[in-house]
Amino acid sequence: SLSLVGSLGLEAVGFGDAAAFLRNRHARTWSAVLADVRMPQFGGVELMFHLATVEPALPVILMTAFPDDITRLAV
Repeated sequence: SLSLVGSLGLEAVGFGDAAAFLRNRHARTWSAVLADVRMPQFGGVELMFHLATVEPALPVILMTAFPDDITRLAV
C-alpha cells in the first residue's frame, strides 16, 4: 500500500503496528490513516475507534484481505 500511495504522488509512512503509529503520530501532521483491519496487538477497527476519540477529524481508511461479517458489522 505504501508504493500504491506513493505512485499517486502522495507521501506515505509505514508502521509495523498500531502501537508504533500511536507512539510516533505526534511527530507529524497526518492527513489520513490507512490501516489494516488485522494487525499485531490491536487492529485497525480498534485504532479507528481510538482515533475517533482523540482526533475526530482525522479520516481513517480500513482495508483487509480477510473480509467477514463480524468486521463489517463492527465498522
